Amino acid sequence: MTTVNAPTRDHPATGEQPPPEARGRHRPGLRARMTGSASPSPRLVAAVITVTWLAVLAESTLVPVNPVLHRVALFVHLACLVVGFGAVVTVDWYALKWLLRRCQLRQVLAVADQVHLLIWLGLAGLAASGGLLKPDLGATLTQVKLLLVLLVALNGVQATALHRRIAAFAGPVPRWLLVRSVLAALVSQGGWWGAMAIGFLSSHPA
Repeated sequence: MTTVNAPTRDHPATGEQPPPEARGRHRPGLRARMTGSASPSPRLVAAVITVTWLAVLAESTLVPVNPVLHRVALFVHLACLVVGFGAVVTVDWYALKWLLRRCQLRQVLAVADQVHLLIWLGLAGLAASGGLLKPDLGATLTQVKLLLVLLVALNGVQATALHRRIAAFAGPVPRWLLVRSVLAALVSQGGWWGAMAIGFLSSHPA
């Protein structure tokens, strides 16, 4: 299997590879050994996200909203967009730098680990505040936007699982795993940009 060499945790400064018998071995780090067993499965997280998404749709039709609450929800919505999408762009920027050989893979993983919480907080805030903006659920563009939001969230679960698998390798990372990570990043960018474009078009009808 074709692999890509990445600096190891044992030799982060020099990038030296471990002994041949250890290369490519899937070896969880200290944090993975301490918390990995307690981490929920991706399927469970995806199920929770889907149920929450449906609850937000119900919220948008059941909760009455006055003009003041609508303005507050709009401000929160925009703030969460800055936080969540800004964090996503940061990770993808470092990933692009790695593809151009301007930084090391361990740097990309470190940045992703640092902004992981911001991405999910931003996405959760967008969903909760979006339900208070009274979207037109009968409009085709709104339906597409809502599906894109769900896609971004589910793709985030997949991306998180891929990140953990890559970080757990002590030696070269299989190229197929890196390709899947790049595809997850492209899906994320497409979903975020698509949802923002639809939101803009919906707020500025022709």
